[in-house]
Amino acid sequence: VEITEGGVLTVNGEAVTVAGVNRHDHHADHGKAVPLSTMIQDCEILKLNNFNAVRTCHYPNSTEFYRLCDWYGLYVCDEANVEVHGMQPMGKLAADPAYTDSFAERATRMAQRDRNHASIICWSLGNESGRGSCLSVARSRLRALDPSRPIAYESGGMLIQGSGRTELTDVICPMYPPVADVDALGTRPDEDRPVILCEFTHAMGNSNGNLDKYWELFWDESKPRIQGGYVWDMIDQGLRKKDPKTGREFWAYGGDFGDEINDKQFCINGLWFPDRKPHPAVEECKVLQQPVKFELRSGGTISSKMDGPHVMSIRVRNRYSFKDLEHLDLRWSVISDCGTLASGSLPSLGALEPQFSISAKECGAAALAGMPAVPSRVW
Repeated sequence: VEITEGGVLTVNGEAVTVAGVNRHDHHADHGKAVPLSTMIQDCEILKLNNFNAVRTCHYPNSTEFYRLCDWYGLYVCDEANVEVHGMQPMGKLAADPAYTDSFAERATRMAQRDRNHASIICWSLGNESGRGSCLSVARSRLRALDPSRPIAYESGGMLIQGSGRTELTDVICPMYPPVADVDALGTRPDEDRPVILCEFTHAMGNSNGNLDKYWELFWDESKPRIQGGYVWDMIDQGLRKKDPKTGREFWAYGGDFGDEINDKQFCINGLWFPDRKPHPAVEECKVLQQPVKFELRSGGTISSKMDGPHVMSIRVRNRYSFKDLEHLDLRWSVISDCGTLASGSLPSLGALEPQFSISAKECGAAALAGMPAVPSRVW
């Protein structure tokens, strides 16, 4: 894993786009005791929906989870079990020498245990802990243990605490910056670090709006330092409970257990329900993160006065970092209010190498270039 002189994060020499999610350990019935079968399910639903990375918020996970990420091909940002959220000021403990070993050893123990997992592409010193000498020591010791991976620490790149250009992080990784701020961070001429959002598009309630605006930036080839981010977060952290009066099952959270001091539904902010059924936003993530792009180049204007076949030119872009499209079957259909008017399949695009494009005409896709004539009234 390297960061180029131009500030681009690369894996095995290729730039990568992080389509990530923050994942807390959680199970609908067992809480933090997550069975191996559920870890497998998590990896599979992420891959099925075009996610390629996980941030282990906000603590190292079970060793089995890293083995699964190695196997399934998920990048990991491995995060130390450090957080002082709520301290005023936030960096109070991080600046107290009495806590130096408490901070540093949590980072070094993580690296000593996990550094042989190929899935890990960066380390995190923790979450929302400000800046201070304790974190400087933690960073130094972590780099000494493993100089091969960059460090991505949010409070070292958090806009609230300054410019986001501190000495603690190799990756600018702010939390919930507006799209315009991401653009500014990724294009400023005096910066040479990649921009990968540690948290963005908070998935609580009816949320995840304007997600497409972020992905327009992430896929923009003219801004190579802007390289994606991690959605907050993956799983609603509710627990299965039954209403004693109605017998109806529901997902319980703060206040449902006779507790008074609680954060109410603030743990219900995932893309999936606790039983791993998807929220509607999952489908949007899947589409925006898809590694193959189809772009209409010509023939998009269709008139009811047309008579005969309608010809379109479509450009196919392979966004994968490492592989061609041999594993994909490409099918097309023309759909109107009257139903499916025509359908077919594309010739193999297996030769389309990573990060290259081709037009339908160039690959001989006669099926796309010459769709059958249909009654003009349906247009």
